[in-house]
Amino acid sequence: MRVTVPALGTTLDLPGPARRVVSLVSSATELLFTLGAGQAVVGVTPYCARYVEGLAVPVVADYVDADLEAIRAVTPDLVLCTDGVQLPLARRLAAAGLPVYLLPVPSSRFGLCENALQAGALVGRLGEARALCDRLEREAAALQAAAPARRPLVYAELWFGRHARRPGGRSFVHDLVTLAGGDHLFGDRADAYAPLELEAVAAARPEVVVVFSEPEFPVDPAALVAGRGWDRAFAPRVIASTPDRGRNLIHDGPSLLETARWLAGRRAAGRLSGFRGDVFLARAAAGSEGGTAQGLADPRELPCTYYGSGSDVGTREWVSHVRARLGRCAWSFDSDVRALRGPKAARLEVRAATAGPPPEHPSPLRLP
Repeated sequence: MRVTVPALGTTLDLPGPARRVVSLVSSATELLFTLGAGQAVVGVTPYCARYVEGLAVPVVADYVDADLEAIRAVTPDLVLCTDGVQLPLARRLAAAGLPVYLLPVPSSRFGLCENALQAGALVGRLGEARALCDRLEREAAALQAAAPARRPLVYAELWFGRHARRPGGRSFVHDLVTLAGGDHLFGDRADAYAPLELEAVAAARPEVVVVFSEPEFPVDPAALVAGRGWDRAFAPRVIASTPDRGRNLIHDGPSLLETARWLAGRRAAGRLSGFRGDVFLARAAAGSEGGTAQGLADPRELPCTYYGSGSDVGTREWVSHVRARLGRCAWSFDSDVRALRGPKAARLEVRAATAGPPPEHPSPLRLP
């Protein structure tokens, strides 16, 4: 099998399916094991074990550096790398005479399937790769069918060590956010990973902020949001993404759909929709894992408790909007919840809602 690698200017002559593979990309390692070719993997990076349970393969490289002699010692007939920041390492390994093949960082979830087909062909698992792609597309279709009619605006921020980037429309992170039922802020930008635009984020007032960081340089998403004043300005729901399997926004292996389902669940917990006012803070306290956002409850997700703060008039208007959204419902109102910030606070507990559309003009409320 003759395979060209244009980015390296090399050509690989493989006598048949690769039998001894060094995988320096955690997504490729996960992919090979998913395809049933795990027995061919003879060398990995320390990060690959996050995505393959019980991985017992020699570590021969870091993500951007490698022990050349350790790689040679396992006598690979194929070395899998990716482009981007790993490209210089791939070039050094190829120049040293190693059989390096590049799997590009995907621009979308479809790139994951392209990589699966390429890697599957190289290890004699093409049929399994096509079956995997079919399964991933079925799972993606199920997520799309379950997406809410009104998608909340989602801002994603990625911390690569000490360097922060925001994904655009040419990144597979865009697919993750949209599969999870979100409307991706900056998804219309023709870039992949760009510097932060914090003023634009504040102006857009996203309902969800999801932040990825690595354990070597951890970032506290809630502290990040609070430090920028976003918790006071528009109180987004904050979600922390980690390198763990099924939680990693920047991992493009077969578990990408697991991550999308996880993100969809976090996005939907305490889901809010409808009215959004500048002076009202609403918090879904039941079943929301502590999320915060401005808005009103979805009546399909009861019981729940919502809090509002502001002036007496503002609180009265806020409760009216809640009732207008939920329609006929069993509810209770407490005008003095001191746990919230500010001198004025209110709590509305919604225990149940009847079927049918809400009234267009709710009757006036009598507050305690």
